[in-house]
Amino acid sequence: MQAINRVLRQGVRPSSSSRSAIPIVLPDWCEKGTSLVYISKSNGQAHTVTVEKIEERQQMVVIRFDSNRKVWKRVPFMEVRKFGDGTLRPLWKKTEVSTVPERPKNFVDVDDQVAGPAPKPSDAEPSPEVVAASPPEAAPEPAKKRPAEKAPAEKESKPKKRKG
Repeated sequence: MQAINRVLRQGVRPSSSSRSAIPIVLPDWCEKGTSLVYISKSNGQAHTVTVEKIEERQQMVVIRFDSNRKVWKRVPFMEVRKFGDGTLRPLWKKTEVSTVPERPKNFVDVDDQVAGPAPKPSDAEPSPEVVAASPPEAAPEPAKKRPAEKAPAEKESKPKKRKG
């Protein structure tokens, strides 16, 4: 009876070699030095990371966060999925892509010189007749204050009561 129990217990134990017996292949976009996006398991935030090292034996990807280079993590190969829906995802747009790769065929480039030459500094000064005809500039009015915004000198002073 004890021999049967011993055999049953040995068969139930998971073997440690079964985990590494199935090699998992990483996607093409997960290589050393590439920028990826790490999705936090706790709060779902996305962080840009760089792949530092790929550990084949432990089947782990070592990543370092771009926001703080002191912080690193090990991500198992199982969490790096081919379709980019795992913990590590590809960074699809690292740089901005132009919306129009080249000018359209019917594009017309208008030069500023076609509109006319820029005025010369001597032409920019008004003539004496224009200066005499223009009304004199009025001095700017002082800003009006609301009753609650009185200056410290304008505050009403109340007579202080003395204890005596």
